Amino acid sequence: MRNNLGLLGLNAKLEKKIIFVFGSSFIEAAQVPPENISVSVFQQLIEKNYPNFTVLNLGRKAHDLYDCWFRYNYYKRIYEPAYVILIIDQRNSFNRHLHPLNFSLPQNFGNIDKRLKVIIGTKILSSSSYLSLCYRGFRDIINKKNNEVDLEDIELCEDNSDNQYSMLTDIQMCILQFKKDVKCPLLILSICNDKNMNNKIKAYCDSLKIYCNVCDNIQSVDNQINGSGHFNIKGNYMLGNLIYDTFIDSRKSINKGTQ
Repeated sequence: MRNNLGLLGLNAKLEKKIIFVFGSSFIEAAQVPPENISVSVFQQLIEKNYPNFTVLNLGRKAHDLYDCWFRYNYYKRIYEPAYVILIIDQRNSFNRHLHPLNFSLPQNFGNIDKRLKVIIGTKILSSSSYLSLCYRGFRDIINKKNNEVDLEDIELCEDNSDNQYSMLTDIQMCILQFKKDVKCPLLILSICNDKNMNNKIKAYCDSLKIYCNVCDNIQSVDNQINGSGHFNIKGNYMLGNLIYDTFIDSRKSINKGTQ
């Protein structure tokens, strides 16, 4: 079920200050009811204790920080954020991007693609489930032939220090670009299972004076659907409270002049 903006989660009150929350499908959380999504839990805590704020769930399936950067640039044109929160969960899809990562926006970025072939193709696929399924089948065959990765098939991937463009390097590049572009407070929450990865992300954020919180154990079997993968209702509740704690602690840090 979508909210008043077409996003997953609770309705947003746009007359308030807006908090953007970005992440992968772990944040989008389409597997649980809207009110149980972690960002919804966070939103309810925010609107109870900070009634001048509201929250947008901008998590999206298979999105890494590089995808989130483009998503940020799209949504900041529509809404002005008061805070930007990035959730890093170690679902690495950077391998499908050209390297080094290019942080320049296409000329027509954010506009409707009005090319005739796109308009016709979209109408045809939207009008027929059969044709849409056929299209997906042919696309998957072509992707496998070209050794391309489908967004839905991306698996958890550890950092490979032997790779010139490792996961950690890509994450750091994206964090730096967010730091350059975001004009409001930027917060990062890293929930990777890898403690070493979390510590490296936090150390890098500290070097840039970005507030960063980490949690090594939230992705446990008790918090995941059927013991693996996405968060269940309990896991979403815990993550929502963790995001709220990150927000509260960051405000204390900002008041002390550390950001």
